[in-house]
Amino acid sequence: MAEAPAIEFVSPGRFEVRNPSPGSPVPHAPIPAGATHSQPITGPDQLRLHTLEIARRARRSLLIYTPDLEPWLYDDATFVQACLEFVRAHPRNQLQVLLADPTRAIREGHRLVGLARRLTSKIALRRTNPEIDCGDCAFLIADDMSLIMRPNADQAAGLVSHQARGRVRQQRALFTQAWERGMIDPNLRSLYL
Repeated sequence: MAEAPAIEFVSPGRFEVRNPSPGSPVPHAPIPAGATHSQPITGPDQLRLHTLEIARRARRSLLIYTPDLEPWLYDDATFVQACLEFVRAHPRNQLQVLLADPTRAIREGHRLVGLARRLTSKIALRRTNPEIDCGDCAFLIADDMSLIMRPNADQAAGLVSHQARGRVRQQRALFTQAWERGMIDPNLRSLYL
């Protein structure tokens, strides 16, 4: 085996190392871009804005857990268009909606229900099983990263979290459990003849 040629090394200079003394406070580093951050949502305008933003950012899955597909939030033409663009962006993209009572959405001709009837392979709607108590909360999950959580579904207040894998994993597990026990409502299906 041949010997490798010698490498010439030139030092760029001398550097001083200052280790903190034991017991001294450690300075706080700035939060890097993309780190977990959450902010409160107060009011319907903020909630609509964040809901639309998360729908537009979604890349693989959108999950909606809602009492009745609140028209003031989910029956907005811009939001429904964002959902349409999301499901068309990739063949595997899925939108799943789990709601407690679809009566109002069906009676009033909710845009998202109409879209789901046209795109049955991309958008699925189910009713929650009355035997499962999931509380009074409502939430929206995009992929494994973003979450809007409303502890009280009757209020337009809550928390939006980005890059929050732990929180999202917890809510996704709740959604998956409720989805698996959810019921297919024939009124939510397409009525084309």
